[in-house]
Amino acid sequence: GQLRAQGKLLQQDTFTFVENENSILSRPKERRVFLFEQLVILSEPTDRKKGFSLPGYIYKNSIK
Repeated sequence: GQLRAQGKLLQQDTFTFVENENSILSRPKERRVFLFEQLVILSEPTDRKKGFSLPGYIYKNSIK
């Protein structure tokens, strides 16, 4: 969908988390969260090592 339809971008930030699977902690993962008036979007930063030349984000999930 259109980001403009989600309202004004109110805030954005990066956070790091680890998952606990079978008592084993995963490697830390980084996500970028975008807080819009109508929606919260969680994304993963693109990795220049994987062929992305410009900074960007890959959509992971959203919360209404």
